[in-house]
Amino acid sequence: MTRRLFATLTVAAPAAAHAADAGPGYDYRGDPHSHLGGYLDPDGSVSYCIDAGKSSPLGGPTSDEGLVDHVNDLGASGMRKLAYVLLRHGNTRDADTAAAVALVVWGLADPADHAARGGDGFVITRAPAEHRATILELAARFRDEAERYRTPEPAAGELSLTVERDRSHAMLGVSVSPASATGTVELSNAVFADTGLASREGVADGDQLEIDVQHPAGAAAYAVRAEGSFEAVGHTDGTVHLYRTPGAQTTVSAGTRVPMAFDAAAAVQIEAPKTVVLPRVAG
Repeated sequence: MTRRLFATLTVAAPAAAHAADAGPGYDYRGDPHSHLGGYLDPDGSVSYCIDAGKSSPLGGPTSDEGLVDHVNDLGASGMRKLAYVLLRHGNTRDADTAAAVALVVWGLADPADHAARGGDGFVITRAPAEHRATILELAARFRDEAERYRTPEPAAGELSLTVERDRSHAMLGVSVSPASATGTVELSNAVFADTGLASREGVADGDQLEIDVQHPAGAAAYAVRAEGSFEAVGHTDGTVHLYRTPGAQTTVSAGTRVPMAFDAAAAVQIEAPKTVVLPRVAG
């Protein structure tokens, strides 16, 4: 079958060829050329075949073609799904997970050839019978995740400070997006009420943290500040890392992870209570 060729390269020249090695997964009756799983790349990452109708790349002269943003005529939606699965689940050492990713990648990158040879029901026989149900369940979950995945909005956060009337206590509110982001907050002229420390790690979305205000000696007015640095798990930029073996299956591994780090801050100005001097009453 004549295969359509792909790819828009986004980085520089390929590296020297290497021999493809089988990675995590299962071999049918001990034959590594009938492998269900991933292949080990020179950098230690795990790549997966995208040409279901071609032979195994095992042992061939595999060249590193760098990052690409298109394979096998996939559109933007298909590339987003493929890149997500590889980044989220592909770089594994677990045999069942790698086998599931291989099924998903064939189905996404080469659905016609994958279906023509019998689809998951055919290829799953390369795995031991007692592992097949687990692999198929994982593959179904990964496909569902890929269907629902959308590129996240830029990460952002907001801190708020609410000072109580006695000006000795305040409440720090935390709102971050994505909600999975966590970070460290540093306080100025205040400490966290439960620890007595000015720094706190693991601060998360929705936290309401009580703080004790510390009045600087002799200051008529001062600012209580909260400064936070947050980070969430990065997301794919839609690229994959391409490895090509002449006459055999092309493989891909995870592409670029876009970092999701951001800062947030809040400040409130406080005036120190004025000392009232009462007039002296003669007695």
